[in-house]
Parts: sequence; C-alpha cells; structure tokens
Amino acid sequence: MTHTLDIPVDVTLSRDEILLIAALFERDGLIGLAADPIETQITPAGRGLMLVAAERSLRARGFARLRERDASLEVRRDVLGAVGLCAFATRAAVVTGIDAQGSVAREAVYAAEGQFVCQSSPQPALYRLQTGRSLAEASATLTAALGLPTGVAGAVGPVCGLAAEALRTAREGAERGDASAARMALTAAGMPEAEAAALVALWGQPYRFVGVHRLVAQPTGEAQASAITYLFGQASLWRMVEDAQGAVQLCQVSAGAVQAEVAALLGA
Repeated sequence: MTHTLDIPVDVTLSRDEILLIAALFERDGLIGLAADPIETQITPAGRGLMLVAAERSLRARGFARLRERDASLEVRRDVLGAVGLCAFATRAAVVTGIDAQGSVAREAVYAAEGQFVCQSSPQPALYRLQTGRSLAEASATLTAALGLPTGVAGAVGPVCGLAAEALRTAREGAERGDASAARMALTAAGMPEAEAAALVALWGQPYRFVGVHRLVAQPTGEAQASAITYLFGQASLWRMVEDAQGAVQLCQVSAGAVQAEVAALLGA
C-alpha cells in the first residue's frame, strides 16, 4: 500500500471509516479526529460492529472492495492515499476553536513529502479530506480556521507570566460582571494595569478561544508536540502559551503576527 497522493481527492468519510483505513497502515487514528460523540456508550463489541458497518459503507459507496483471492479489504487508491498521508504525516497542525458558548470547530492540515491534506468536519463524526493543495493554500486553510473577526488589528504588548489559577479567577470574575475584582486579581498576579484592563474588557464581551496544536515527526519516530492558544474578541487579541512550570505566558499580539505564525506551522 502507498500513502502518496498521485490522484487528487475530495471525500467525506465517517470517523469509523477513517479509523478502519488507518488500521490498514497499523495506525490507531489521526491527530485531527475529535473524540466520538458517543464514545462513553461504546463497548468493545460495539466498536467492532461499528468497524464492520464502516467497511460495508465504504464498499457500498465504491470506496473499497473485497479482493477475490482472500476477501481482504482493498480501499480505492485515492482514498487510501489521502488517509495514508495523514497517518504518516511528518507535520500536522490542528486548529480547534471554542467560543464563549462552548461551541467547538476543528480543522487540520497534514503534510508529508511536499503534499498536503486539509481536513474539516462538516458534521460531528464526519470528516472532509481534500488533497492537491499547495503549501500556500494549506496555510491559508489554517489561518481561515482561526476565525479572526474582521477589523481586529490587535496590538503588541509585554509578555506577562501568570499562574493558571489567577488567570481563571480573573476570567470568572469578569464573566460575572465584577470587572474591578478581575483587574485586581490580574494586577496582584503581576500583570500591568493597562494589559489587565484590556483583558478584562475582552472577557466582558463575546470572545473566542482557538487552540493550535502542532506535531513534527522526529528521526526517532516520535513526534514533538507544541501548543498555542489565541484569545480574541472585537477589541483585542492575545497569545497564550503554558511554560514548563505550568504558568501561562500571555501577551497582546497583532492579527498579522498571528496569521504569520499559524501560516508558518507547516514549514520546516
């Protein structure tokens, strides 16, 4: 089997269909797949039946067939190549957005050997895989997935290191409408007053969290992971990274800087 992409494809597969194909490559899944919405209800026996149903669905739609000689599953070359590149990606970036109401959106891009697969999720547990994208197009997919509001320019501010607990206390206070207590919690933790006021003002309005996770394959076969969180609304834009001690390093950034950083995730 091959995981190169000599045939462009634009295909929507279920989560179970992707897991079934990934298993042909001896992979447990893909980094960009979200947890199954019914995961807590699935027994081991139920999981096996779901994979049987996935196999039948692939065959019914012409994406796979059973080989005559041994009845083993043969997946159509373009579909196999798309999932295979994701499974063997040397770089992958996943953008997960969460708004104040808890609504989640996720997109991913996988890269290997100069080829890219863009993954989106049109419905829960369904994934659209698109190949034949250039580096510029794949990077644009990631920046678009951020969902930055039109007109937010952001600003450059100092980096502030805060304990995660202090940050959470301040956010909860701001969301309750107690802006004064929220600002005090931030300044007591060491944040300058101007930055504290800007952050509390953001929390008092509709805002969005976007987490960006990047995996880079190492020569050892393991993957090096890194994560960045962006927090933004109509008025300001923040970059947040957790350090080795568990503290959160955050600062105001410009929209252009965020777009450039995310676009560069697929580079060397």
